[in-house]
Amino acid sequence: MTLSVDGFLTKIGGMGRFQWMLVFVVGIMMVPVTFQPLIMAFLGLEPPWKCAQNSTVCNFTEEFDMSSNNPNKDFRCDIDDSEWEFTKPYTSIVTEWRLVCSWSTLAWVTTSIQFLGWLFGNVVFGVLSDKYGRRKVLFFSCSMVCWVAFVSSFVPWYWLYAVLRFMIGFGLGGAIVCLFIMATEFVDPNHRAMAGTFAWYFWTGALMLVALLAYLIRDWRKLSIATSAPGLVLFIFWILVPESVRWLTTHQRVEEAENILKRVAKINKKSMPEENLGLPDDQRTTEKEAGFMDLFGSRSMMKKTIISWISWFVNAQVYFGVSLGSVMLGGNIYLNFFLTSLVELPGNAFAIYAMNRFGRKKVVVIGLVVAAISNLLVTVFPSDPDNSGYAAGRIIFAMIGKFSVMNSFDAIFVFSSELFPTVVRNIGLGSSSAAGRFGAITSPFVLSLSKYMVQLPYIIMAVDAFVAGILCLLLPETNNTPTAETLKGAEASGATDLGLLAAKGEDEEEDPEKMTVM
Repeated sequence: MTLSVDGFLTKIGGMGRFQWMLVFVVGIMMVPVTFQPLIMAFLGLEPPWKCAQNSTVCNFTEEFDMSSNNPNKDFRCDIDDSEWEFTKPYTSIVTEWRLVCSWSTLAWVTTSIQFLGWLFGNVVFGVLSDKYGRRKVLFFSCSMVCWVAFVSSFVPWYWLYAVLRFMIGFGLGGAIVCLFIMATEFVDPNHRAMAGTFAWYFWTGALMLVALLAYLIRDWRKLSIATSAPGLVLFIFWILVPESVRWLTTHQRVEEAENILKRVAKINKKSMPEENLGLPDDQRTTEKEAGFMDLFGSRSMMKKTIISWISWFVNAQVYFGVSLGSVMLGGNIYLNFFLTSLVELPGNAFAIYAMNRFGRKKVVVIGLVVAAISNLLVTVFPSDPDNSGYAAGRIIFAMIGKFSVMNSFDAIFVFSSELFPTVVRNIGLGSSSAAGRFGAITSPFVLSLSKYMVQLPYIIMAVDAFVAGILCLLLPETNNTPTAETLKGAEASGATDLGLLAAKGEDEEEDPEKMTVM
């Protein structure tokens, strides 16, 4: 008798000591990598400015914040640089290279350049990891992110810094997806949501640490060094992270996969089953290497692919929009960023419970709809810098929006990984994540629209979130269903749609026979 990977994991431990060790190692690797996506909220921050003390041209006594409605905030653009100065006790790439006035968009563009690199990295590393294995791509991409970030701390020219941010983003495109996949591919269906979401506690912890480090280290170059240096030694975890047994099985390297499963069984203190490892008879169609166009090979796969792309686009746009925009809500910028990151902790915990209790689809849909409502409520409070009550209201609803979109983002990771079969999982998840990068690329530009209308960025994000939530109703539920290994297996599982809002309860037991034909 032949058992699938999930069938083996059910007998040797689907979430035992080995899986917890792997999730912890992956989480530790995720911390220095996570520093990079949102560190630009501080490295690209523009401080307020004031007239120089001995200026004979600039006679204003107040400070000018570029996010304010003060009509004189652009006065410095008509005078010499020596006539004005920045006020806050921190530096950034804006203060380093005077990215103000006609050059001010470069600070936002730098973040978008990084997300553009992430987009290309998603596609390239997605294909490479499906072809050459998850492990090699994981360590190469993670090391690339940290080493390039470290080098970028010393560059003397903006153009070179922008190029290096693109390379950092390119590495992130492989690192983030592979880290998540490695955290879930050794876990059985009953624990996939918990393992995948638990890994994101390290993401959240890293973001909170970014706020603390930015508060303590006000020099942008030193902050860049502090957030990249820990990742220079990630290769030491090579011996602790094995290749994906699912990938090995679908590439006819069953003996290697069985050896790794023996290691899993030993660490989990379980006995290896007598059955042979392999694909079920109805999924043994791996002679032809699956490719990108297989995502559109059938009507069912095309629907899953397109809606997954839209959902990722919106989740990323809203998530990064709220995160980057937290420093523009008024009050203490470090506290704002910390609070909008802190709320991800209960968000992750609730996502784990809700995905298992109510299903992946409901969490995605409700999370997006609530995020839409919260973003609209942010616009209710006027942007009065002298009214702390208004600032508190904006921060509270931004936190609720971040909580909701974090639930949706957690769920869409798990949801997408279960929608796509193993042979195209990295391509499917990678291309979906690439769509998310398009959303992330747009987030800085959406936020920049506040100079025309303060409420406009949050209105745009609210509309996008609501539309994506409605579209996700068309996808099948994947909670407690076996993971398809091939395209044929995906079609078979797609034929048993549970309905628009149906989901299995967490107490419903798995059919042992289903676990052998995943």
